[in-house]
Amino acid sequence: MRTPLVVAFLAIVLIAVLVVWRSMGGQTPVTLSNAKVQAESGAEGTAMATLKIEAGAAPDVLLSASSPEAEAVAIVSPTGATRLTIPAGSAPSLSSDGAFLRLSGVDGALEEGRLIPLTLEFARSGKMSVQARVGAEVDPHAMHRAMAAMAEAGGDGPPPALSMVLEPAADGATRVRLTVENFTFDREAAEVETPVHVPGRGHGHLYLDGLKLQRVYAPELTIGALPEGAYTVRVELNSNNHMPYRDEAGPVAAEAVLEVE
Repeated sequence: MRTPLVVAFLAIVLIAVLVVWRSMGGQTPVTLSNAKVQAESGAEGTAMATLKIEAGAAPDVLLSASSPEAEAVAIVSPTGATRLTIPAGSAPSLSSDGAFLRLSGVDGALEEGRLIPLTLEFARSGKMSVQARVGAEVDPHAMHRAMAAMAEAGGDGPPPALSMVLEPAADGATRVRLTVENFTFDREAAEVETPVHVPGRGHGHLYLDGLKLQRVYAPELTIGALPEGAYTVRVELNSNNHMPYRDEAGPVAAEAVLEVE
């Protein structure tokens, strides 16, 4: 008697999975990984959460986030965006140099190793949960030390320059073409354990509405398909030790508005 019951139960589970799959248009949901939490210096009960989001063949939109161990979780973006679009086929990161999640009113001490549950709600994938591990507190002086190291390395030449053109590509994607001056992309140097600054060398960061989509190691790349709307595309040039190059106007960057119809 137990075998028919087991078969019936598995059939019900399979039907439920198929219903969810069909409700998403046959597309797989996003996956979440490498979730981390860092306490923000000088702000008790406040922390920054970062993680990697991998999209399937269709785009998705991060609408909100929550945690049972925090009073509130907010999406924070340099552009002020309160929801973040995940391009099709992409693997962006919520990161300290772009958009991230800010937890406020966290219960208890933010001790290293603690696991904090997070739930992210997406327009297509629905609610997805992940455990974020608490790491070392954010070091407010880390960037200053890295910038000082860049200054010590010197470099008498002019700072890098960057321009960008956006073009339509196949399957609703967008091609990003970059033109750089006084700069060489250097993939190998950025991926070593302790990268060393070499003037005029480094990599780029590609952002969509403040969300860090990927590092850039070549003058041409592609953004996957997006829903209709207007998006801010930005590329910044960084040194091998992951600090932004700067000129008289600020960070060396190129920015454009992408209209998707």
